[in-house]
Amino acid sequence: MTNWPLHHRQYGVDPAQELLLCAPVMARAAPLALFVGDADGVGEDGARLCRAMAGHGIASAAMRYRSTPADPLLPGSRSLAAAIGWLRSHAEEHGVDPARIVPIGHGMGALHVAGYVVDEPIHVAAGGGIAGAAMLSGIYDTRTCTEEGDMAALFGAAWRSDAAGACIAGLLGTELPLLFTVAERDSVDRQVQAAQLAGAWGLAHAAYPPMHLLAGHDHVSAMRSIGTADRRLELLLANFARRVAG
Repeated sequence: MTNWPLHHRQYGVDPAQELLLCAPVMARAAPLALFVGDADGVGEDGARLCRAMAGHGIASAAMRYRSTPADPLLPGSRSLAAAIGWLRSHAEEHGVDPARIVPIGHGMGALHVAGYVVDEPIHVAAGGGIAGAAMLSGIYDTRTCTEEGDMAALFGAAWRSDAAGACIAGLLGTELPLLFTVAERDSVDRQVQAAQLAGAWGLAHAAYPPMHLLAGHDHVSAMRSIGTADRRLELLLANFARRVAG
């Protein structure tokens, strides 16, 4: 994998609101994959994804954001809105097409991507200002989630009763192209969340959802496979971004 240069940019007033940006020079404005992981989305997973997407001619960014009990749940999605707005405003200087941004969320980041997709009042433009969205090993309805320790630590005591974390109905209703994955050895909770989404999708659309099982992987190894000889997830994401971004 080429060691593409990475650049740090602030997209908001909070010091935690930072982007790690990788924008290879292209003949025309490139699509951009925006990675949203846990709050420290610019860690190894974010850097690895950025460089891997650059190898496919796709600009990329990984975002940090603040998510604490005092700043619960939707601020992750609002930070995503701020990042998308910043990238659209600064697209030309980085060689990015502002109409071809594709958020990719993993773990808690998938919940924030889902929250942004379904919450039209925080959209920065019609259709969210994005070309599609991918959610990997996500939580799609916090009300049926059993990961109490993680949820309470991140979002505070009221997390289970907060309807803002119930994203399945909105995901079923959006016209945006979507992609979902679940790892074969993800936690039981995330397996159940994927199954609930798949079942609801089948009933709503009389079709199988765009859900992919990452065979042989757990929650961590799936992301760490990007940029290695196991290119299944990398190619899945690159092909999705290219397809929906046109």
